[in-house]
Amino acid sequence: ALARCRKDDIDRAWVALKEAKQSRIHVFLATSSIHMEHKLKMTKEQIVETAVEMVKRARDYCPDIEFSPEDAARTEKDFLCEVVERAIEAGASTVNIPDTVGYATPAHFHDVITTLKKNVSNIEQAIISTH
Repeated sequence: ALARCRKDDIDRAWVALKEAKQSRIHVFLATSSIHMEHKLKMTKEQIVETAVEMVKRARDYCPDIEFSPEDAARTEKDFLCEVVERAIEAGASTVNIPDTVGYATPAHFHDVITTLKKNVSNIEQAIISTH
């Protein structure tokens, strides 16, 4: 089930999944400057705190949690690494790196994934996916 990083979304996702033989909750939260400032009106610290809290909440329901930093392709790389590392620490078993608005070229996307693999200390604990 796909859920925004909001308590009520995650709770509803679990209601839909709780009878499933195998379940996954996929939570997402925007991390690019433009989304943080204009859409969410949140600081970097609030984004990290929310991502960690909501991954943990989803993990309380089931062990298979996917986290997506929405608009990852336009997110500052240092901040993206921080958010991804903290989400994995909180229990994300898959990290999806989306190009939400179709911004990235293949070379740019390669650079983003390479940066994550080099700078996120726990990246080997999660599956990396993209879309």
